[in-house]
Amino acid sequence: MSTKIELGLEELRDYLERCPNVPFSKRLISVDKEEIFEFLDQLLKVIPSEITEYRKLLEQRANILEEAQKRAQSIVESASAQTNELINEHSIMQHAHSEAEQIISMAVKKGKDTLDEAVIEANQMRQASVNYTDNLMAYMENLTSECIKSITSQYENNLKAWQHYHEKIKADRLQLKPADPAAERQEG
Repeated sequence: MSTKIELGLEELRDYLERCPNVPFSKRLISVDKEEIFEFLDQLLKVIPSEITEYRKLLEQRANILEEAQKRAQSIVESASAQTNELINEHSIMQHAHSEAEQIISMAVKKGKDTLDEAVIEANQMRQASVNYTDNLMAYMENLTSECIKSITSQYENNLKAWQHYHEKIKADRLQLKPADPAAERQEG
């Protein structure tokens, strides 16, 4: 299932693929600056919501961890209560004490194992979300850098072309004017 960020990036890529080439260039394309900024604005709106979703997942993991700790505590308390009942019965005191220790040991181990698993899973999800977000931001950084390079190159090429046209018009105007105004009056 694609995320909103991935869909937005695919739309941006599709747009860039549809952009026409700059005249006399196979590598440079002509883009509408406003459309590029629209794509970037949409992505910047989506990224915080995606991060919020990952934060919610981390909170859910924290809640699971907290629930596991509560369950472990409940098991320990239950085991302690059972132990106290057995201790009160003199005839089975030794057996009860041994069984209570086993129950407590198992409960503590089970609680610790559950806690350790929840911590590991929460850390893995956190790292995965950080890596995912970093990868997306690196992609966006590269994409915007390429857009800036492309736009700058197009601007420089257009400026050179207009400077060439300006110089040509200036030279053509000079050819239209006579070299010596006094010579023209004598001919006329």
